[in-house]
Amino acid sequence: MNFTKIASGWIETEDKPTYHGWPTVCCLKNGRLLAAASGGRIGHVCPFGRAYCYASDDGGLTWSKPQILSSGPMDDRDCGLAVASDGSVLLNYITAIGFTRVRNRPEAWNEVMRKITLETLALEHGAWMRRSTDGGRTWSPKYRVPLFNNHGPTLMNDGSLLWVGAEVGNTVNASTLNGHIRAYRSTDNGLTWQFLSALPEYPGQRQADWYEVHTVQTVKGLVITQFRNHGDPSGKVTTWQIESANGGLTWGKYHPVCPGYPTHLLRLADGRVVMTYGWRHEP
Repeated sequence: MNFTKIASGWIETEDKPTYHGWPTVCCLKNGRLLAAASGGRIGHVCPFGRAYCYASDDGGLTWSKPQILSSGPMDDRDCGLAVASDGSVLLNYITAIGFTRVRNRPEAWNEVMRKITLETLALEHGAWMRRSTDGGRTWSPKYRVPLFNNHGPTLMNDGSLLWVGAEVGNTVNASTLNGHIRAYRSTDNGLTWQFLSALPEYPGQRQADWYEVHTVQTVKGLVITQFRNHGDPSGKVTTWQIESANGGLTWGKYHPVCPGYPTHLLRLADGRVVMTYGWRHEP
């Protein structure tokens, strides 16, 4: 397999660059590239994350300054992008309060915490989506979605969208998730989502220990879902996989793939599927 280096150096971000995390890139039908990430941060965990979106109209050589697509009172993170069958772009993210569990927080973090009320949690905490029908130039208001993953939904062979990820729990009692991996389907290009199936349990493990779920469908229709498993009996964090032969209605058996994470799956134009991941174990 040959790789071509398109550009070198960093994507220009803000005038005073901040910590960015968990990026996703998508290619529109006209060749325009969009990249989304949680920007505006001071670290991996903090209350200042926002959903940032960058655009490139020259194949990734140069990029725009960021559009800031969220401005909530909590940490907006884990941005994903997907292109629906009609060409509309879907950006998803979550609002999280994990920073409240950090000890010895800076005073600036405490100031944010003091402004978060139960009403704030009920209105702002959870999983969100925004939709663009003009190539990412303008976006709809945010609307609630039932689950999330880091990279967003998967365009299926039949034109629908399949979304496999962590179901969002109660906005007041749960920090982010309720510990269940679910599959949802959209037949209206991401406007609404319908429950499709619950991924099966695995003896001795908790789905709350499974993170960064991602899904792809092969040319022949097999749905492949992978996730970062913190409950592997080996004691290492590993990538596990499960498949569905009927579009996500029912699922087969789980099996480990490799001792690495997080995973991303991509179907190439010739039908091959590429898995990329990080190796975070010795050596």
